[in-house]
Amino acid sequence: MSNPYFDVKVEFEARGYNRVRNQLRTLATAHPEITDKVMERHIKTQAANLRTKAYPPRLPNQKYIRTGKLGGAFRAQRRGRGSWAVINRTSYAVYVIKKGYQNRQYHAGRWWTIEDEMNRSMPELTRKLSAALEQELDRQ
Repeated sequence: MSNPYFDVKVEFEARGYNRVRNQLRTLATAHPEITDKVMERHIKTQAANLRTKAYPPRLPNQKYIRTGKLGGAFRAQRRGRGSWAVINRTSYAVYVIKKGYQNRQYHAGRWWTIEDEMNRSMPELTRKLSAALEQELDRQ
């Protein structure tokens, strides 16, 4: 019998047109190649930032030896035009950094979550997407 929790992976998907102000949404939807470049750079940067993000301090009674595999496993993955995701395919990532799945004894409240980290970068992404789309409107 398979355990359904082993099929859960940590992913945070970002779609460019969801965060752009209303008058630019039509352009973003009609020309995903514009948002795709911005999304690619942003998501690859975020994956690199997560790879180097510091772990919280060890607990005094902690016996587990950290390997760094969690941090080293973050990758950017293209889902389609204008759609990218930050993924981590380690089997335990969901229990360490996924909101609502964190182990309460060791991780909840001590470890950052992927949702919080990615949401912090959304205003920057919104600015970059808006600027790229406005630049395209100026060219037309």
